[in-house]
Amino acid sequence: MSRHVLVTGGAGFIGSHLARRLVARGHHVVVVDDLSTGRRENVPAGCPLLELDAGDPATMRQVINQFATLYSISITRDDIDSLITATRIEAEAKKFGGPDKFFTRQFLAKATGQSR
Repeated sequence: MSRHVLVTGGAGFIGSHLARRLVARGHHVVVVDDLSTGRRENVPAGCPLLELDAGDPATMRQVINQFATLYSISITRDDIDSLITATRIEAEAKKFGGPDKFFTRQFLAKATGQSR
């Protein structure tokens, strides 16, 4: 079943690989990245790139409810503020009936057994 998926950090190394895999599985993927560390050329062909700050809840609130699934890969290991922001984004999404699935890098690391 094809889904409308948003990948934050999708221009980075991990996020772009995730986006490619989702596209290969037939999903419609949109990437959000401010390109502060990611690169435009990493975004898979055919995936729209929204150059937005995924850490800004007001900005994300405007786009988040359009997607069935949200993968947030824009969190750095040493940046606790990013984790707090991701938690806020998740709370906002749930509060306003947003994505029914929400994954952060920490969740993916635990799910795959690659804890830090």
